[in-house]
Amino acid sequence: MRRMGEQMKYCNFFLIFSVFLLIPDQVRADGRQLIISPSAPVLEVGSTLQLTCISPCETTPEWEFSTDIAPGKTQRHDSMSILTIARVTEAHRGRYTCTVECPKYLSKRVNLKVYSFPERPKLELEPKDYAGQTAHLTCSGYNIYPCDNAKVLWYQDDDLRKLLDPQIVYEDDRCNMTSKWSVLVNSSDERISFTCVIQLEDQIFARNTTLEIHLKTGLHELQLEPTTVRAQTGDELILNCSAQGSPQPVIEWKKDSQDHKIPPYWTITHEVGRSELRISHLSPADEGVYYCIITSGNSRAELNTSVDVHYGPRYTRIKGPEHVQENEPVTIVCSGEASPEANVTWRKLDPSTAQGWTVSRANSSSILTIQSFRPEDQGVYECLLQSGIHQVRLNVSIALSVMVKNKTLATWITPTLTVMCVVLFIATFFILFRKRLSCNSSKFTDPPAAENHTNT
Repeated sequence: MRRMGEQMKYCNFFLIFSVFLLIPDQVRADGRQLIISPSAPVLEVGSTLQLTCISPCETTPEWEFSTDIAPGKTQRHDSMSILTIARVTEAHRGRYTCTVECPKYLSKRVNLKVYSFPERPKLELEPKDYAGQTAHLTCSGYNIYPCDNAKVLWYQDDDLRKLLDPQIVYEDDRCNMTSKWSVLVNSSDERISFTCVIQLEDQIFARNTTLEIHLKTGLHELQLEPTTVRAQTGDELILNCSAQGSPQPVIEWKKDSQDHKIPPYWTITHEVGRSELRISHLSPADEGVYYCIITSGNSRAELNTSVDVHYGPRYTRIKGPEHVQENEPVTIVCSGEASPEANVTWRKLDPSTAQGWTVSRANSSSILTIQSFRPEDQGVYECLLQSGIHQVRLNVSIALSVMVKNKTLATWITPTLTVMCVVLFIATFFILFRKRLSCNSSKFTDPPAAENHTNT
């Protein structure tokens, strides 16, 4: 009996747990629901997360999380709650739930996926003499997270040839991955490209590297470093390209968006089988793909690397009305260009609490909308643009138009001034007319005749 009771206890627990799993992560009440943005966040380690939860009622929603560490700061604005994590780590991965009593209990959850894949895979090829031999390729990825369920896809030209599980070496939460593939290279082929793609679990992120070889060329030991560059405006860029071959290889450089003309600020040096490209101060215009072109007789090969130039918000602007009428809708637009894209937050500088805000995005702009402007909505509104490098604050002041008997002051003053001008004109005309009449009457009146007295 005791054993049967324990079995019933575990059975009940299993039933309760099963019912809990079947409960949807979004509970509806009277057709209303919580709104969470973004709905399926996938972020790279080190980036910034901002989760926004909007309640269908006036009650402020709350955030619950299943992570081991406190996720970040929460900003509450009446029916909206914003959870911000300034720098995402692997420990922030997990489920985040937004709840509210409205008056019925509502909840909605999102699953945050986090990855680390800072550099493109490194692709190596042996032997050095390709034609008619078996090529041994090695694809390596470093400092990767998550490590479980990763796959390596091997392509020859555009055809998928192999799907392999990589060899994984763990280093704390992250790992290094290696995959090897051997393929016979036919001497009749003139050019072959090999591509390895390291794909993380659930296909949340992937990086690839392509190595192109020209058979019968004699070129070998081709290398371009680094394979990926992430820099900030003003940083220095150094690319090194090397190759071996006979006759001695000639190395040239180009960028994807440029013609054959070399920009004057590029510094290129050459040694035997080696060339260096240096840019002293990077600008946003320097972002793109750089190509190292190697020729040796009739042989030719191309290697490329991508350069990302991050810069803070520029061309910033805030646009909104200075005066509005009560109960009118108000729209404030804040815009700025940044790489990576700037994170935009809004706040009202005076202590009063704003209600009825909605924030949306369009291209590189953030739009704050107040559906019905009230007297307590007057004040200074601030837009903060943050890109991880710099931040910019923009302000706009909005006030209600002055009302006189349900009319604006401007519409009352305008007709009043018009009437006054007409009265002044008529009075001036009347005075001038009277003066003219007075002058005319004086001009045409004869003076009295002088009397002559004669003494006799």
